[in-house]
Amino acid sequence: MKKATFIFAGDFCSRSPESIMLSDDLNNILMQSDINILNIEGVFRSNDICTANQTFLTQAETIPKWCKENNFKVVSMANNHSFDYGEDGLKRTVSAIKDCGITPVGVGLWEEAYSVKTLTVNGFKIGFYAATSADLASLKDKEADKNKTGCAWINHPASRRAILNAKKECDFLFVMPHAGVEYMNIPLPEWREIYMELVDLGADAIIASHPH
Repeated sequence: MKKATFIFAGDFCSRSPESIMLSDDLNNILMQSDINILNIEGVFRSNDICTANQTFLTQAETIPKWCKENNFKVVSMANNHSFDYGEDGLKRTVSAIKDCGITPVGVGLWEEAYSVKTLTVNGFKIGFYAATSADLASLKDKEADKNKTGCAWINHPASRRAILNAKKECDFLFVMPHAGVEYMNIPLPEWREIYMELVDLGADAIIASHPH
């Protein structure tokens, strides 16, 4: 019987990934998985801090290399810290991730941000869709934001259409929202309703992040 294994991890931010020590057991798990997916929270440092958060996050520029070495093939960039260093910081980070052969999801110009990225593993076509809740990075107006690099907005109708259309082509579809309230173990009722709606549209699993 065909099968595929996936590991979802996050929220991840590191300014010194070279100091991260993984146990042999964890390293073996990561290396034996077919596709590892990581929610990266934070971008490369740029000239200007451009954040609505009380704190801002920055990643080491060696993060893409660390992801590749640890078998992460898909990276979600749609979160509330993606614009901490403005559009320039997000663009540079996404470009470096692509250069390492890793697939970023939930970010880019409008069409790319609102697209489902697919990978084929063991004969399965697997779709990944990432989107964030309201913040500075969200692309909300297709005309006004058409030349802006940003993140898919989970509450936009374009997110619903992307999920609905992708399910017609994918064997399995993972949706990765970055939303909710930090440090709460269970999503609020309104978010549970939204997640159930996304399942009804075709998501096989909702892998949410942000509450830590």
